[in-house]
Amino acid sequence: MTEHNIAAVAQICRRLDSLPLAIELAAARMAVLSPEQIGARLDDRFRLLTSGSRALPPRYRTLRALIDWSYDLLDASERILLGRLSVFAGSWTLEAAEAVCAGDGLVGEEILDLLSALAAKSLIQTEEQAEEVRYRFLESLREYAAERLRDAGEESPIRRRHRDWFLARAERVEPELLGPRSIWWMDRLESARDNLRAATGFCIERGDGEAGLRLVAALARFWQIRGPHLEIHDALVKLLALPAGHGHSASVQMTRLKALVAAGTLALRLGDQDTAETHYREVLELSRQLGDQRALAMALVSLGRVARTRGDHVATRRYDTEALSLFTAIGDELWVARTLHHLGVAAFYQGDLTTAREHYEASLAIFERLDDDLGIATLLEELGEVTYLQGDLVSATRLLRTALELAHRIDDKDRVAMAMAALAGVAAAQGPAERALRLGAAASVINTATGLSNSPAWHLNFKRWLEPARGLLDAESIAAAEAAGRSMTLEDAIEYALNGDDDPPDESASDAATGTPTAIMVSPHVSAAARLLTRRELEVVALVARGMTNRQIAEALAITEGTAANHIRHILNRLTLDSRVQVAAWAVENGLYQRART
Repeated sequence: MTEHNIAAVAQICRRLDSLPLAIELAAARMAVLSPEQIGARLDDRFRLLTSGSRALPPRYRTLRALIDWSYDLLDASERILLGRLSVFAGSWTLEAAEAVCAGDGLVGEEILDLLSALAAKSLIQTEEQAEEVRYRFLESLREYAAERLRDAGEESPIRRRHRDWFLARAERVEPELLGPRSIWWMDRLESARDNLRAATGFCIERGDGEAGLRLVAALARFWQIRGPHLEIHDALVKLLALPAGHGHSASVQMTRLKALVAAGTLALRLGDQDTAETHYREVLELSRQLGDQRALAMALVSLGRVARTRGDHVATRRYDTEALSLFTAIGDELWVARTLHHLGVAAFYQGDLTTAREHYEASLAIFERLDDDLGIATLLEELGEVTYLQGDLVSATRLLRTALELAHRIDDKDRVAMAMAALAGVAAAQGPAERALRLGAAASVINTATGLSNSPAWHLNFKRWLEPARGLLDAESIAAAEAAGRSMTLEDAIEYALNGDDDPPDESASDAATGTPTAIMVSPHVSAAARLLTRRELEVVALVARGMTNRQIAEALAITEGTAANHIRHILNRLTLDSRVQVAAWAVENGLYQRART
């Protein structure tokens, strides 16, 4: 093991689901292949993972032989279900399995008992998430089952059922993404993310533009907030280019219109203004052809965003004012709130802070009435910026920290980065200067990680906000402060921004590319094993050992309960432990019990 091959070795172990036989067979190939070469060949793992010892029973000589042996022990119904389940990417629910896998030899009422039998034989795994149990394959078993499905000639019809199930689910959830429980629904969609992407991929493969556009457009808000932005935009472009996405019926045109809005929004967030404008111009034309006033207003407000990104705030306010009249006339409160927000942003960049504040406050009032957390987080952050520039640093800090905490809770990393950047500006105005530069560097890292693009005007403002801090420090101090900010994990950066400590955690972040924790400086009295954890995580471990709940840990360390829960999740992952009891035992073994704050 070297620093050069450790990432490849870790990837091989992950892709082989930590199966001892599979890893042993992969290791046997080290005589003729490097770890990187082995990893590259795992897509054909059943051919690669052979040549077990002749002293072993035949079923242990190759990975395929072992799975064949288990498969041969199944009855006919279990074999059919195992193959059909391979169309699911990631995990699935009982409801989905019944809808996708029943029929043609399987009765829906049998699915639960068959799933139980497969789980008992360790051919599928179970996991509890929120209020439901979900099922998943080990990856090697999923690939084997997919081969069996292809051999049975069922791959295409079962994948189509899978696509239809998730399309129906997406369209059922769509209205909820604009309601008071939008975050709850987005969290539920996270568990279906891989299946939604697989269903979209099936539509692209089969040239089914209409179904694919319906699927992606229905969940446009989810993709815009949670990503992956570039991947979904590319999928939309491919679907929009398919002949089936150009039908002349009103329903197809409305689907295309929604998809164009989504594609334009993603293109704009990725910094491609010209592509965004092209999409929005087509929306404008289609909305006029269809006589749809709401779609027309959306096209106008979208073109206003393009103009704002280009710095043409006069055009932005013209577009938004016309759109606001249309949204008001049809009674669409949500888009009235959004358009008021856009008008506020245009006023802000024109230097009219009073008008910007008026629009922001009017928009916030509507979002609060609609109980829309996404809108509330956005407007609190925007109001924080205005309040900061108006000189009320105390109120600005309160607004921005509230926005940051809410944005973190709903997993809107773009808004997390913007709130942290504004807090860096506040710190630059009131000191200490090092804190401002740490926060600014951390915000830049988070913003870059999203893959999204803020306007040139925003970046210019951000640079100006930090100038007072830079003017107080020499080059060496500036570099040290920024390096400290860049080294913080997301959780530690948020905690630092929320709590106002003068010193950041003395730790380095996980490697951005591999997720592998790097070494940190800790007390010499702490064991080598404890060096896997950050300073704050060591404190959390000590409090877990004292039997504290997440709420009690949060109170003891002056952090949020959510941050405490995230720390514990990271600790379990880094130490490869399964429970708080094991964490407590580990703390005692490593001499950490007395490290808790008193």
